[in-house]
Amino acid sequence: MPVKNKGRHARTKGHSFERELANKLKVSGVFPDAKRHLEMQASEAKGYDLDNTGPYRIQCKRYKKYAPITAIEEIKDEHGTIPVLVTKPDHKPAMAVIPLDHFIDLLLAENELTYTPRKKRATYIPKLAENETRIVQIVNSSGEVIESGELVVIPDTL
Repeated sequence: MPVKNKGRHARTKGHSFERELANKLKVSGVFPDAKRHLEMQASEAKGYDLDNTGPYRIQCKRYKKYAPITAIEEIKDEHGTIPVLVTKPDHKPAMAVIPLDHFIDLLLAENELTYTPRKKRATYIPKLAENETRIVQIVNSSGEVIESGELVVIPDTL
C-alpha cells in the first residue's frame, strides 16, 4: 500500500531520528543536555540538527539509503566548530562522517586507541611518544581495511 503523504512521512522519520540520536547522546553521558535544534524559519537555518553537543555541529539524515557525504556541507562553517554528518539508512547501522583533519585530531587526542572488530580479537595500539610513528588502518564495520597510513606524533612547538 503506497504512503499517501510521503513528505510528511519523511519529515517524521527524520525528526524521530534526531530525537533518537539526542537521547542516545544523553543516556551515554557524552552530551547530557543534547536536544533537537528547532529552526522556525529557513533564514535562521544553521544547518545542524542538535544543540548542546559541544564543538560538534551534528546534521542528522535518515533515508532509505545512506545520505551522500556532501550533506555535511549543509552545516554552516563557524570558527571552532566541527561539522558531523550522522546518517542512518533503513535496516543498517548509523554512520558518522567528519572531516579528515578532525578525525586525525581525535586520534591524536586519545591516550590509547583500541579497536575491537565484531567477532574478532581486539587490536591494541599503545600511546605514541613524540616523533614515534605507527602504521594505522581504518576499517569498515565488516573489518575490511579501507585505508591505511602512518600516524606521527609531532611535538608541540608553539
